[in-house]
Amino acid sequence: MARTVLGQYHADPRIVFVEIQNEMNPASARAMGWAQDMIPFVRTMSDLPIAVSARGDLSSFLALTRALRTSAPDIFSFHFFAAVPGLALRSIYWAQRIAAPTPLFVGEAGFSTGLLGSSASDPTRERAQDLFFRAVESATQYLGLPPAAPWTFRDFAAGTLCSCAPGAEYHFGLIRTDGTVKPAFTTLARFFKLGLISR
Repeated sequence: MARTVLGQYHADPRIVFVEIQNEMNPASARAMGWAQDMIPFVRTMSDLPIAVSARGDLSSFLALTRALRTSAPDIFSFHFFAAVPGLALRSIYWAQRIAAPTPLFVGEAGFSTGLLGSSASDPTRERAQDLFFRAVESATQYLGLPPAAPWTFRDFAAGTLCSCAPGAEYHFGLIRTDGTVKPAFTTLARFFKLGLISR
């Protein structure tokens, strides 16, 4: 599988790193053993940096970095979904310290603007999403990290995700299903263009 994917996209300028698996489980000895084998294997096929990700639980992230200490990736990707924007700087700071000396990238950051897949995006939660991204991107900027990657661009239409997905999963987008933008879209568009978070 790795050969198929990397062969297809080899030298594609849109790709800046290879993540061997999304949100690995550091408690699984099997998963960690697979990662320790896969990281050097992928290096034989690609010059791109290799990343491994974990969700925004710092204890799990610490366990992941410790499990891969002897076969460290080139980048650790930290996924941050805390409901409290005020935790952004503290959490990302500690993730950076935990990952060191391996560079850190906040590979996913998101805040849901609805709790039910069948409901519309909630304006109050949309304002909270905007505050969340202001806090996250301010934190990455302060810590000298690359900008965090928003999860996700557009909300999902009702019924399009698997039945296992909680309703909140439908509303992480910066754009509503009708194509109109949420406040966080405007904030992030300005940030990625100018490097500024407006007050």
